Amino acid sequence: MGEEQQVEVVIVDVDPLMLRTLDIEGLLCFRCHLLEDPRVEDRSQLTRECPARGKDLEPVVTGPRSGIKAALAEGRIIGYAIFGPPALFPNLARYEFEPDEEALFLAALYAEPEAREQNLDVDLLVAVMDFAREYGFEKVQAACRDDAADEPEARNEVLAAAGFGVSEPVENLCFAEISLADWDAPDTASEAENPTGGVGV
Repeated sequence: MGEEQQVEVVIVDVDPLMLRTLDIEGLLCFRCHLLEDPRVEDRSQLTRECPARGKDLEPVVTGPRSGIKAALAEGRIIGYAIFGPPALFPNLARYEFEPDEEALFLAALYAEPEAREQNLDVDLLVAVMDFAREYGFEKVQAACRDDAADEPEARNEVLAAAGFGVSEPVENLCFAEISLADWDAPDTASEAENPTGGVGV
């Protein structure tokens, strides 16, 4: 008695039909700065109220080696990950970072603040790493921020705790990478604390 009931969270693959439905119903909540129109001069206007448009996201959900994973709780999206080969993300060219064209690039990894307390962004990261392994990627790279707040990029601390190497920031954005071999390598100290292999933050 007095205990809060845990809401079941399900991670699903966003397909073109779901994307179009969300777009039509005005419920498209996925943000990804690396997909926004790079021709926009005043980037201060590209805020959390300006999500990527459905047409920007369509190549991600229809591509053979890319996708969006959405975390649903009671029918509502409370987190998501957007990922694919670097060529899908035109704004990468704005940064002093040379992505590996053979890597899977994690462009957005967002969870609502309450969901972060339950490590939802970690669960989404694990789902993306499983995708990378299934599709034969040898390396995963990511955009991340020291203080992600309401930004769509991953939190530095999540990626660092998962074993990613994290760069110094460029325009407040850091880049991180890990090889699948390092991700899959057993870490005996952490496995003793967490036998499921999950990353705690």
